[in-house]
Amino acid sequence: MGFLNLFRSNIEKLKSNKNIGGLEKILLTNKNPQPRKKAAVALKDLGDMNSTESLVHALGDESWEVRKEAVSALASLRNPEAIEPLLHVLKDGNTRVRHAAVIALGKIGDKRSVNPLIQIFRGLHHDIRRSAVEALGEIGDVGAIPTLSQALKDEDSVLRMKAAEALGKIGDPKAVHILKEAFKDEDTAVKRAAQDAIKRIE
Repeated sequence: MGFLNLFRSNIEKLKSNKNIGGLEKILLTNKNPQPRKKAAVALKDLGDMNSTESLVHALGDESWEVRKEAVSALASLRNPEAIEPLLHVLKDGNTRVRHAAVIALGKIGDKRSVNPLIQIFRGLHHDIRRSAVEALGEIGDVGAIPTLSQALKDEDSVLRMKAAEALGKIGDPKAVHILKEAFKDEDTAVKRAAQDAIKRIE
């Protein structure tokens, strides 16, 4: 049995035994990034809040794949204690890790994330901008309405559609007149999303 297969077998055994401590040890001390990554995935699957501290520590791992899986695991736990560390990940040097952090912040749904997500929306990466809009909708804070209104006028039609959906999720009546403007959109999916959002609000 190869080295990685041996570790994979060991990780599966630790997971089946719900051995959080054993998985955390691999995550934090193993010299090979693949077992560390697998340990993070296993901790995500187990969903034990006690693993939050180790997963937060793994956000500083040298491997972007390990960092990304640690972010995803923290998203699944939805522990508000992870908000501040995840906000720092928005500055990570790897696009995939930053993207995962945006999604994670939306899942956790803490209002502390609103302003940082608005800043992310103003960036250039279209997939991350789309996810930031979705995250703002999941959080549901009315402070995001001006940004989402701006997003309804973006050149990216998918972003416009997601902005309409997000405004519907926030559910503030003040957004109705903004959404009605989207009825003029050239994209059918955007118009439909705006109509559905208004129905949700009213």
